Amino acid sequence: MSIGQIVERNITSLKAYAGNARTHSKKQIKQIAASIERFGFTNPVLVSDDGEIIAGHGRGLRCEIARVESGANNCAVAPLGS
Repeated sequence: MSIGQIVERNITSLKAYAGNARTHSKKQIKQIAASIERFGFTNPVLVSDDGEIIAGHGRGLRCEIARVESGANNCAVAPLGS
């Protein structure tokens, strides 16, 4: 498996992995947002070829919140290829 180049992808094209065992509280999402605002998007969401989130569900949630709040439609992702 190889990690592709980091790209911007429309948040509506991403879908959460149904088997993700981890949940994020509102406090954690706010902490993620503060980190992204302070340092930038340094750790992209890892996605499969079909847009399923493999890692970075919290960052994906933050992107979704930003889309609703400010109309920002894109999220930094690194596609994982086979």
